[in-house]
Amino acid sequence: MSLPIKRLAGLAVIPVVLFVAVAATIGTARAELVPTPALPPETSVPRDISAETDTDLARIAGRAGSADGSLLLLSGRVLDAAGREVADARVEIWHADAQGRQPGTDQASDQNFQGYGRSETGGDGRFGFRTIRPGAVAGRAPHIHVRISAPGFGATTTQIFFAGEKDNERDPVLGSVRDPAARARLVVPLQQTADAEQVGVTFRAEFDIILGFNRSAPA
Repeated sequence: MSLPIKRLAGLAVIPVVLFVAVAATIGTARAELVPTPALPPETSVPRDISAETDTDLARIAGRAGSADGSLLLLSGRVLDAAGREVADARVEIWHADAQGRQPGTDQASDQNFQGYGRSETGGDGRFGFRTIRPGAVAGRAPHIHVRISAPGFGATTTQIFFAGEKDNERDPVLGSVRDPAARARLVVPLQQTADAEQVGVTFRAEFDIILGFNRSAPA
C-alpha cells in the first residue's frame, strides 16, 4: 500500500556518526556497541521513478508485472549504542535493479522496480523491506544505500554489501573502511527462504543499525 509521502528530490548528508552492526546480539547488559563509520552515498535518491515510497520495492501498484531478479526480504532493528530500541526512526533505502541499472537515471532500468522505499520503526525498533537483490553497478559491488533519521539523532547514511560477492574486495567505498572488523559489519550474509508471492529464489538478510547515544534518553 502506497504512503502519501512526497518523494525526496535529493539527499543532504548531515555529519552525524552512525554505528552499524549486522545481526548483532544485544544482551541484557547494555554495553556500548562497537561503532562503524557511516558511508556517504555516491548517488542521490532516485527522482520520479514511481509515485510509491512504500516498503515493497519489487512491485508498483497498478502494474501487472513485478521487478526482475531474486526477491530480497531485508529487515533489521534500529538501536542506540546502549542497545535500546529506537522508535519513530525513518529508514530509507534505494539501489540499482537486478542488472545494475539505476532507476530514475537509466532509461533502460526495470520499469517494474520501484527503486526507493521507506519504513518507520515502532516501539521494537524494527523495519523491513521487500525488494530485489541488486546487480553490480560499474566499478562497484552490489550494494544498497540506507539513510536513517531518528528523533535525537539527526540523519546519516551507510551502505549494505552482500557476503560472497566477488567485487567486494575491489569496491572503493567498502575498501575505504580501513578497519577489517568495521568493514565486516557492513557485509550481510544472505539466506534462502520462501515467499508465497514469488516464483524463484528468495533471499533474506538482517541488518541492524546502531546509532550513537541519544543524550535525551533515560539511562
